[in-house]
Amino acid sequence: MAKSKSVASTHIALPPDTRKKMADLLNGLLASTLDLHSHAKQAHWNIRGPHFLTLHELFDKLAEQTVEHGDEIAERAGQLGFAVSGTLRQGASASKLNEYDLQIASGEDHVRRLSQSLGEYEKLLLDGIEDAEEAEDPVTQDILTRICGEIDKSMWMIESHIVVVSPEAETLTNNNKKAAASQSAA
Repeated sequence: MAKSKSVASTHIALPPDTRKKMADLLNGLLASTLDLHSHAKQAHWNIRGPHFLTLHELFDKLAEQTVEHGDEIAERAGQLGFAVSGTLRQGASASKLNEYDLQIASGEDHVRRLSQSLGEYEKLLLDGIEDAEEAEDPVTQDILTRICGEIDKSMWMIESHIVVVSPEAETLTNNNKKAAASQSAA
């Protein structure tokens, strides 16, 4: 991604080099946010299967959430006095998310892939939070922390559609089967 270009003066009480560093970070996150939006819409448009309506609506809600997040991220870059790189072409070329598989159709596969995308995005946010803390920019840090919390909740909502048996539950199930088998043999 091209380095952020200063477009406006500001009295924000951060040194110019810090503002530039944060604008670069924010523009990078914006690119991945735009890409995450496209992942959610790809799933929304192509979902098939028995849980169509529930997942169709959930994926659309995630897409709407990413629009809000992108707006906040872009506005913070602008507040810092820098140009926002927010076109689809800029986002596509600068996103750090892995490409979404266009052949996915089943609900479970979309759930798993979106969960992966959310995890990749959350890692970028966590790195950004750390960078903002090191740069002593608590406003950017706060914005990214709040967005990260919302992404955590979205990931929980999406991942709740995957039935995963924990190793502990699996062990209990196997022990119950063994106990039942030994009782019926007795």
